[in-house]
Amino acid sequence: MTSFAQNGLLLDVQHVTMRFGGITAVNDLSMRIPTGSITGLIGPNGAGKTKAFNVISGFYNPQEGDILFKGHSVKGFPPHRICRAGMARTFQNIRLFGSETALENVMVGCQVRRKSQWWMPVFSLPNARREEEEIREKAKGLIHRLALDSYMNEKASSLPYGAQRRLEIARALATSPDFLLLDEPAAGMNPQESTELMRFIRRGISVSPEGRRILPHLTVEENLMLGAYIRNDKEGIAQDIDWVYNLFPRLRERSWQKGGTLSGGEQQMLAMARALMSKPRLLMLDEPSMGLAPILVEQIFDIIRALHKSGTTILLVEQNAQMALSVANRAYVLETGKISMSGDAQELLHNDAVRKAYLGA
Repeated sequence: MTSFAQNGLLLDVQHVTMRFGGITAVNDLSMRIPTGSITGLIGPNGAGKTKAFNVISGFYNPQEGDILFKGHSVKGFPPHRICRAGMARTFQNIRLFGSETALENVMVGCQVRRKSQWWMPVFSLPNARREEEEIREKAKGLIHRLALDSYMNEKASSLPYGAQRRLEIARALATSPDFLLLDEPAAGMNPQESTELMRFIRRGISVSPEGRRILPHLTVEENLMLGAYIRNDKEGIAQDIDWVYNLFPRLRERSWQKGGTLSGGEQQMLAMARALMSKPRLLMLDEPSMGLAPILVEQIFDIIRALHKSGTTILLVEQNAQMALSVANRAYVLETGKISMSGDAQELLHNDAVRKAYLGA
């Protein structure tokens, strides 16, 4: 196997096929994402983009092909190994421990990073007791950040549906993931619950999710600090906050303003800046132009270009094919679970079939 350092590929999806009974959901999917590049994934609703992400994340084990992350195959990893590798996810159907409290559910997520052996707490060894307290404090911090304080000691099964959704996200964040993948997080919610959830969802350290999903009751700077939650290099965090403020000058002007009072474009900038605070190897941008005015779309894509020049590797999922292809080095067109076209983004931008299907030409 060629090493990550040798070929420079951060993510290498090789001829992956995923079938459910007689239905092929992902068909011979291949994607190569070099370090420092921008890669676009475009396609209509129902094309299989989410299924492709589920396979890449390891939730589904494909029947064919392989998935290499940083040069190592992650295909077939059981869930606990996927989690330890730095990937976490939520589920379309909530899967909490209903008989445990909200705090205990989040503490379960922390266990994957535990250093002491499982049997040590039984004998109340000092190191184990100290780590247990650290886990409890970390879980309390996540409970607070997801605005679940009033439910901390309540049984998970008794929480309102929207709070259960946020609790599942808090538990996933407790694993300190490199990727946080959210599967239909608003499924089954009424409009009010969906709006509330969109405000509280926190993308793991390398994804800027569709719908912005900042924390509205926290300031701009507190949102940025949340992005650096898994880091402990205080000097580096301070330097990176200054860096993202230089990248997004408007956020510096509003650093002490509540996130929920920002405009739509400013919230999108904050979502991207927060993801960058984790210092990700791969930044996954899910529909960054969604709902924005044309002038703000241009600003967002100017920032994407600047991130590319700084060396950040980007996987861009975007229905605005014109903008995605204009900024990407390489692109893939996904239709009904299968890559129908791929190649140089500029060539696809001028391809007659692409222009007719996605560009209205």
